[in-house]
Amino acid sequence: MWGGMKAYTPQLLLVNIFRGTYLLPSATQQVNKFMQHPQPELSDIRKKNLSNDQRVIYEQITQSAFICQKARGALYQIFCSLDETLGKTILIPAFHCPTVVQPAVLAGYKIQFYKINEDLSIDTDEVNNMINADTAAIVVIQYFGFSFKSDAFKETASINNCIIIEDWSHSFLQTSPLRLAGSNNSIATYSFWKIIPCVVGGGFINRTSKILNSTNYLKQSSTIENIKINKRIIESFINNSNSETLKNALAKFESFRKKRVTNSVNSSDNEKISPKETIEADHYPIEPSFFAKDLPLLSNALLYRADLELIARKRRENFNTYLELTSGINLITPYFSMLPDDVCPWAFPIVLENRNQFDFKLRKEGVPFFTFGEQLHPLVSDIKLISPEARKISQYLSNSTLCLSAHQKLNRQEIEISLDKAKSILG
Repeated sequence: MWGGMKAYTPQLLLVNIFRGTYLLPSATQQVNKFMQHPQPELSDIRKKNLSNDQRVIYEQITQSAFICQKARGALYQIFCSLDETLGKTILIPAFHCPTVVQPAVLAGYKIQFYKINEDLSIDTDEVNNMINADTAAIVVIQYFGFSFKSDAFKETASINNCIIIEDWSHSFLQTSPLRLAGSNNSIATYSFWKIIPCVVGGGFINRTSKILNSTNYLKQSSTIENIKINKRIIESFINNSNSETLKNALAKFESFRKKRVTNSVNSSDNEKISPKETIEADHYPIEPSFFAKDLPLLSNALLYRADLELIARKRRENFNTYLELTSGINLITPYFSMLPDDVCPWAFPIVLENRNQFDFKLRKEGVPFFTFGEQLHPLVSDIKLISPEARKISQYLSNSTLCLSAHQKLNRQEIEISLDKAKSILG
């Protein structure tokens, strides 16, 4: 499937990396806590005393989960492995990241979009009316780590032999007690790197009675990608350290490597590694490495040595800090006015109407934020696949959603500084 990739030994890969004939992302800029997402630090990889709840989570991941590098890779694996006796249509929320839609498209399924209300809740009446014998699965996005129940259409789904896929890629943790997110009788997908600074890591657990055809799983080797990711993590370790000597050495190495890259681009070197191929050359790629069962060495260590209790507690504290401090800021409307006991939040999502008038100013001032659903999948423009009301609301959410970073490496003082900057812009 992935024809055209050359075979390279680890030694040759390292030689090409040093010579600059294979491009790797650099991290020479100083990494700081005001980043959108948490960055790996050396302390993250040290062994910690884990609670019983954390041990149970890691046992579930190790024993029951299919692990790969990206949640979109996990979705693609699921869609490719569904029983052929199921229907040929996947129901997907109209407000989404395109990487939720594209795996189903590439797996050969038809798509129908269901309505998400302005408060991110599901229009369950519409879903119940859409489910039929041709519906293979319904994807339920658990936006920002908040649980959106599917109870209202579970019976209809069961009658029509339809699988419910809970997309927990925004946060793989739930709290009180600390546990791996997801409910019984569903397939749950995860994206570990959004909560833990392990750079990559995704997967899924099948909690249904449906048997997935594991012979259809794709297990692409990812040696090249693993080396790239390990390099990024090492650079982050250095840039987050207190050693100016190491930082300066890294900066000099990157400067030298970039010169080699420039020279190699202009040369006729025949040993350059060919570009990575994707299943489809578009903006939502499903790359071969996303199916790799083996995570990079350092990503794996960061995942299994994370203090999940501390991470969940800090994220909840930061979310509540935002709730407290944003009440006086004009134009900002939080999606959630309270934090349920069972939520480990990905971010503090807000409604900021006419976001494109402000986001570049916020970014310039160093306010840590990111967007979700800013670009919807092109299929939402097909009037046969979505109702007019669902499209209208999804476009509004797409244009108005902004996610203030609430990760565990931010503290209250840093949030206060960021919000002071936001106030000066938003009034």
